[in-house]
Amino acid sequence: MDFLTQQEISGFKQDIKHGDAKQIAEKTEFEKKLLDGLGADMENTLEHPEKQKSVKFAKKINKRKRLAIWKENLKKIFGKS
Repeated sequence: MDFLTQQEISGFKQDIKHGDAKQIAEKTEFEKKLLDGLGADMENTLEHPEKQKSVKFAKKINKRKRLAIWKENLKKIFGKS
């Protein structure tokens, strides 16, 4: 095995180690957020799902707005008033 191939393989090994370390750090950070109060927000959402209806409504309105803008842009492109 030549030197460059060996260096490339060792680079791949380091990438895998760094990826694993990053995943562990992200898991630890998420766990800390859950324990520090983000979990209370999740529990509140589960206990009061009626608040989620407003989120669905907002998404629906935003979708309509995007479609209207899209239609206007197409009209401009194709020269229709």
